[in-house]
Amino acid sequence: MDESLRIRLQTPRIEDRAPARFAGFREGYTGANFVGIGGQWQRFGPHVGNVPGQMSPGAYGLHFDMIGMMEGGSRFDFMTAVEVSDAAGLPKDFSDVQIPARRYVVFPHVEHAGKVRNTVNTVWFTWFPRSGHEVLRGGLELPDVIERYGEGFDPASGMGG
Repeated sequence: MDESLRIRLQTPRIEDRAPARFAGFREGYTGANFVGIGGQWQRFGPHVGNVPGQMSPGAYGLHFDMIGMMEGGSRFDFMTAVEVSDAAGLPKDFSDVQIPARRYVVFPHVEHAGKVRNTVNTVWFTWFPRSGHEVLRGGLELPDVIERYGEGFDPASGMGG
């Protein structure tokens, strides 16, 4: 792990979640173009609160095969999304994914959204190897990292929880 990416983590919590469906923009990234995620958030921002069937005011960032990318893979997918009740009425340029019930380890991240990479790297290369927890890897089918952004998150600035 690149030591410049290591941060001090806040204490995580364990959370059991019911099945959920997410919908939004999904795009593929490599190590060379992942900085484009900020632009993806800016394009998606106006949709938050206006998606048919949206269940809560927050937004989510779903990483598909991020773990594979950190282990030397060539790409991962990222989805800017909201939680929805079903896929009916979604805009044509939206993707959706159904996630089964799962147990999550939740790590708070209070810095700029652009520094989520630091949190994910520290969790994966430092916290998990020492934790005794098993990681459920989803590849490109199911997300292996989910970011949750509250109502106060501003996609334009990348700040707000």
